[in-house]
Amino acid sequence: MNTAGGQVLIVDDDAALLQALSETLHLRMPGMDVETSESAPAALDRLRATDYDAVVADIKMPPRLRLGAR
Repeated sequence: MNTAGGQVLIVDDDAALLQALSETLHLRMPGMDVETSESAPAALDRLRATDYDAVVADIKMPPRLRLGAR
């Protein structure tokens, strides 16, 4: 894992947007390590395991994907 440029987690339920944002960050910031997650619970698991420099998150995700969803 290349962390010279930092680590970013992108959280969104839109897979196409996740891919576009990830590719854009890789093009504009080549040393950046970018990870993605399609739900808040999955993102929390990643956050527990990794100390990210930044998190970009969709705040209007469907209820089933938000924090506290069952």
